[in-house]
Amino acid sequence: MTSVAILLGSAMAAALAGNALLMFAVPSAIGVATVALLVTILKDRPAEKGHFAPYRFKEFLSTFYVSPRRHPDFVWNIISRFLIWMGLASVTTYQAYLLIDRFGYTTDNVANGILVATLISTVGLVVGSSAGGLLSDRTGRRKPFVLGSGIVVAVALAVIAYAGTFPVFLAAVLLFGLGQGVYLAVDLALATDVLPDPDDAAKDMGVLNIANALPQSLVPILAAPILAIGGGDANYSALFLAGAVVAVAGSLLVRMVRGAR
Repeated sequence: MTSVAILLGSAMAAALAGNALLMFAVPSAIGVATVALLVTILKDRPAEKGHFAPYRFKEFLSTFYVSPRRHPDFVWNIISRFLIWMGLASVTTYQAYLLIDRFGYTTDNVANGILVATLISTVGLVVGSSAGGLLSDRTGRRKPFVLGSGIVVAVALAVIAYAGTFPVFLAAVLLFGLGQGVYLAVDLALATDVLPDPDDAAKDMGVLNIANALPQSLVPILAAPILAIGGGDANYSALFLAGAVVAVAGSLLVRMVRGAR
């Protein structure tokens, strides 16, 4: 659904191009309306009085810590996921600027280019996630698929780094979506196989989610000096090659997970 939402959001941005207010207001209104619908329909089951112990800020902070000594597999999975998402975020963050600076798009029509690229990557993602998840379940193996998908993402990033035409970029985006789809499906299954405590699964999955949310905030900070390499125009080749390197590093680290095949 995240991929579908991104695709529909890109289509909406293209349709509302030229009206910045509506480009932000319409998706926001949809988000508020659907959340309101959810909290109206979904009924809470109130806990019995005294069921929960007092919950203080110190306990809240402690929930984010996972002992590497006691749960090494889960920690290695977090590190692996963090690095692979650094590579993934390099495309999602800088795609618009690449289209403008390298392929002749402008701020007025770049939404159309993003829509085409998003549609193609979504096709790859759906195919990759469906096929990768199915094959992983049938073989009972997770790590080879995570390793392979990380390498596929890295190859796609390397092609994007030197893509000289828009069709070559789109071919790389299709490959990128395919690798991302396999990764998202299988790595999540791998993570559930090595959760520290099944009774705290929701909390641990929340901690795991930091590994794919935080890179999306860090990439713009870390990318600035990389884009400045050479001192001329933005060095997108260096940025996407750096993303490929960290994606490969993240995929290789999955081999450190011992509690899953």
